[in-house]
Amino acid sequence: MKKFAIFATVLLSFFGVMAMSASAATYYVAKSGKDINLGTSASPWLTIGKAANTLVAGDTVYVMSGTYLEQVIPANSGSASGGYITFAAYPGQTVTVDGSRGLPSGQWGGIFNLLNRSYIQIIGFTIANVDGFGVLVQSTNNVKLLNNHTYNRLVSNQSRNVILPAK
Repeated sequence: MKKFAIFATVLLSFFGVMAMSASAATYYVAKSGKDINLGTSASPWLTIGKAANTLVAGDTVYVMSGTYLEQVIPANSGSASGGYITFAAYPGQTVTVDGSRGLPSGQWGGIFNLLNRSYIQIIGFTIANVDGFGVLVQSTNNVKLLNNHTYNRLVSNQSRNVILPAK
């Protein structure tokens, strides 16, 4: 009976770990994509906004080269148990999120707007041409801004790495 209990514990632990790792997904955004696609490398989404509305704790989106004229407002936070939500420029590619169209009427904020969001990583983007914040981080914790560059913005300075720990 003791051997069965040990086997059952090991088996449940294995499937628990598999379930946790299976829940994290990787998605892709490309200028050639469509937001009705699945977000896979072969069938990417068109907008970072689609990713922002879809990603949950542990998920990553890789954004391919191009200039994206949009504001990014994540719908969800990551978590300590589920992991960070990660927005990343695909390695070796240049991705610009451009605010030259302005923020939606009546809104203030940033091109990446992390108001009340936690456990978010933003990695490797150029953020440009915004009459406000490049990245707005307010009422949040556990946010990582890594290897991003900003220019032509009213507020925010270039910073290689900013990590905001838990409160």
